[in-house]
Amino acid sequence: MTLPPRQPNQTERDLAIVVGGNFTPDALGPEHGRILERLRAAPAAYLDAFERLFLARGANAQALARLRPEAFLAQLQSVAPDRVRTIAERLVRHYDSALAVADHAAAAETDLMEALAAHPAGRGRWNAASVTRR
Repeated sequence: MTLPPRQPNQTERDLAIVVGGNFTPDALGPEHGRILERLRAAPAAYLDAFERLFLARGANAQALARLRPEAFLAQLQSVAPDRVRTIAERLVRHYDSALAVADHAAAAETDLMEALAAHPAGRGRWNAASVTRR
């Protein structure tokens, strides 16, 4: 028996809006303030969700490239500075790994999206150590 896909919870829906690139009062109206209230009321839950959705093994490399994580991390910097710093450092390592894949793809004259998809990380988390830099 196949189970239906799990629906995102409120935290995950809020997170998708915040990192989606259009998290502004003009774009969201009163919902912007409500999301900020929820973020600040439960920073650990939102940071946990961010790690689970975007940094855990199996996270999609192409999806990570479309995110605006700075909008999210900036909102929680004052309430959870150490955790935000740790997550930001992990993001830098992820982006550095992605750039290593891009360098490899360019050197091999391979399409970047194909390289990401073919790389073990493209099916999840990429690993800079497994990519040859030229």
